[in-house]
Amino acid sequence: MRLVLVTIHRNGELRKDKTSFGLIDAQSVQNADTAEEKGYDAGKKKSGIKRHIVVDTQGLPHAILVYSLTG
Repeated sequence: MRLVLVTIHRNGELRKDKTSFGLIDAQSVQNADTAEEKGYDAGKKKSGIKRHIVVDTQGLPHAILVYSLTG
């Protein structure tokens, strides 16, 4: 489903169907009350979750990974 929506959007912007460049961002999120599993990162002295997001140059998401912090 995501691939179809990304393709439709990219075609509307007169771009190729597949992206050739991606950007990765990572965030440590404190006090994630909605997370079932939380961890602790001793290096950053934070408890919560960590998330990684990959987007293309238009900001369309291609991958999302969320996990508990570990030391």
